[in-house]
Amino acid sequence: KVLFETPLVNIKSLAIEGDGYPSEAEPSNLSLLLDGGHTARLHTLSASKLGSAIRGQMVALEAKWNEGITSPSTVQLR
Repeated sequence: KVLFETPLVNIKSLAIEGDGYPSEAEPSNLSLLLDGGHTARLHTLSASKLGSAIRGQMVALEAKWNEGITSPSTVQLR
């Protein structure tokens, strides 16, 4: 289920919340700072993997913008 959705271009930064290195079996939170100062906290079993995946997509999206291949209004990532 998708309970939260935002375009990647709206994400300004992200951070994993918690003490030390959470176990993969323990739920953790991934906090996103969004446009306009809004924040979203995602509760997941794999915050580090989710954070890495989001960062990877953001880097790929930035590379496409820099190459002039796309603009934020035309990008749809799934």
